[in-house]
This record gives sequence, C-alpha cells and structure tokens, in this order.
Amino acid sequence: MDITQWLPTQTPASIAVIGDVCLDLYYFVNTEGGEISVETGLQTYSVIGGKQELGGGGNVAVNCKQLGAHKVDLYGVVGSDPYAKIIESLLDKEKLGKEGIITQKKSGVLTFIIKYMKE
Repeated sequence: MDITQWLPTQTPASIAVIGDVCLDLYYFVNTEGGEISVETGLQTYSVIGGKQELGGGGNVAVNCKQLGAHKVDLYGVVGSDPYAKIIESLLDKEKLGKEGIITQKKSGVLTFIIKYMKE
C-alpha cells in the first residue's frame, strides 16, 4: 500500500516558532592526565574541543527547516551579551528568520551551566 496517496500535496510551509531562545554549549574533555584541584578537591579535566548549537525554540526552528519548511521565523528574547551574537550567527547559518528576536538591554538574563560527565 502506498501511503503517499493519502498525504496532502506538498506546499511550501511557513512556520513561526515562539519560545525560549537558548544556546547549547558542548565541551569535550580529556579525562586522562587530569589532576585533583587544590581548591575543591575535585578531579580537573582539560577541554579539548566544543560546539555550539541553537537550543530551546531555536532547536525547534532548525528541525522545522530541516524537515522542509519553506520559511521559519523565530520569535523570542536574547540578552545583550556575546552569547546573543553566537545565536545570531547560528540563525544566519541555518537561514532562519531573526526579525522576531528582541534584545533585552537590562541585566537579568539567566545563564545556566550544566555539567554532564559520562561515567
């Protein structure tokens, strides 16, 4: 049975994504050769690389674009900091609309750092 007969004909979709605009930062570490920190008593690791990707609503927008949406616009708030510049360059790279991005001038933008170690 060919299910394509039941699918609607493809028309270019335009999608607006409204939500949290996040930047996901990934750090790759070398677990060998580290030492114990004198200050904390915890194991230290050397960062050997990293990558940056859009998170939150930005991730949803990227997925929509990769699934074939003709136009995807992202709406949300970013801070006036270096992370916002990275987000802007990633939006350009993915060819996502950024006219709906508002830059918050006042302080109070939250930054979360989550440490993830694979055991």
